[in-house]
Amino acid sequence: GWRPRMLTLLYKALGAKVMERYLAPHELVQNFITGRSNVLPLDYRIQLDFAGKEGLEKRGELRQKLQLIESGEEGYSEADRLLIKENLMVIDESSLIRQKYTTYLVPRYAPKESMLNQIVAGATDANEMYPHEVSLFVIGDSLTDLRAGCLGGDSRADVTFFVPCGSELGRYLFNREEMFVDVSISWVHDSFEEIEPGVLRFTPEFGYSKRTIIFGDVVFAHMNLTAPESVLACMEEYLPS
Repeated sequence: GWRPRMLTLLYKALGAKVMERYLAPHELVQNFITGRSNVLPLDYRIQLDFAGKEGLEKRGELRQKLQLIESGEEGYSEADRLLIKENLMVIDESSLIRQKYTTYLVPRYAPKESMLNQIVAGATDANEMYPHEVSLFVIGDSLTDLRAGCLGGDSRADVTFFVPCGSELGRYLFNREEMFVDVSISWVHDSFEEIEPGVLRFTPEFGYSKRTIIFGDVVFAHMNLTAPESVLACMEEYLPS
């Protein structure tokens, strides 16, 4: 399976000491047995928890090592190279405020946008609808949520993506920053068009319908809302009743 193959490759590439330090506790079955974690590891995801300056440097080393293996570094098999090239996606869930740089490794076709695509496909088939008849309200404040809101839910669906008040990522997006921590978010900016303060139209490539992106910290700046309160306010203000 994907998980044992990827774990074997990570231990070989990074070494046991690094893996033991940064591998999330729930990634080890033994921790579930002893009660250190309350969930078993997932077959389709590996979580690494980096923190602080040293952790960020280690995450950079991981990214570099994966690129080298994909490029054919000596000591690794063709199967190792193809595992990274054809069946790996590295997902960032960083928090700059907390200086935590959580990183997920998942199979290439297991990100949130693919999940949304499957949900829409199943719902439309079950209800004998067409995707263009579907409206989705996606809420999130992470890079994976951003991809889901901009690229998930079938290319023909009507999608509104809301970034709640207090989101770190929202400030970087609205200010058109090129990077969030060490991950490029420039792919979003070229397709943004502001239609009113805090409300943008995002036009993806490859025939996707236009998406509406709403920034809670801008449209509700005068209300001093918490993140959950801003979600309710957005539903009342911008979604059809």
